[in-house]
Amino acid sequence: MLFADVDGTLTGDAEALNTFNHHWISVQAPRGSVLVYNTARPLEGTTGTGYWSLVESHRHREPGQAHSFITPDVMITGEGTNIRWVDSTTPGKGVLDPEWDAIMASKWDGKRVAAELLPTDEKAIKIDLNGDDKYRLAATYGSKERADTACATVKKALGDNYTVEVTPGWIPNVWIVGCRPARGGKGKAAEFVRQRLAISPDRCVWAGDSDNDLDVLTTPFLGIVVGNCISERLAQAAAESSTIFGASAHSAGGILDGLEYHGFA
Repeated sequence: MLFADVDGTLTGDAEALNTFNHHWISVQAPRGSVLVYNTARPLEGTTGTGYWSLVESHRHREPGQAHSFITPDVMITGEGTNIRWVDSTTPGKGVLDPEWDAIMASKWDGKRVAAELLPTDEKAIKIDLNGDDKYRLAATYGSKERADTACATVKKALGDNYTVEVTPGWIPNVWIVGCRPARGGKGKAAEFVRQRLAISPDRCVWAGDSDNDLDVLTTPFLGIVVGNCISERLAQAAAESSTIFGASAHSAGGILDGLEYHGFA
């Protein structure tokens, strides 16, 4: 089972992505391998941030390659806060896992989180509900110093039931203070899927490139850090662990090399 991040991990090299797609369809799928997209994006976003917006943008950039992304078996979205099971009858949105949804909802107070993230003296902050992204709220800051200060304040106010983190924004000079349930996260969601499908941890591989993939380090899975990794901590983990492959190739090419390294090619 492969848990693949999308932005920067699957994307970034159109030729390598097409090669990966062909490999998965012709080699991995016939073996019964399970493909999971594990992305921080919501499934649908109100500001073009959703997974489907990314799919559409690739269709426009790559004419004649309408299937830039093959349909996965499972979709983990919203940085590990939503899990959807996909089959031939639900190729788009999939079916939301009710058990995981209940776990996320159990100690989540969105109004309280929003109040802490949006102080009255900070007019530049934007709360982004991102459509279906109901268990994750974020505020944007124009400097890392202000974001770090806000993160510490929000952490103290909300307590242990919430995870509050600072990550770089998708555009320069923007920092994001994001909040989600402490029981969520890419790694925890991946482990939930693994247990549901009763697949041995040594048959599971994650692939990532950035700080929002760090939660997968909590799993006992094999790992792949692609060559264009932008996370110092993820790169360090690859350098220090024999179970995490640090690829030279970028994006999907790095995933393919990693699968070969771990004996799954």
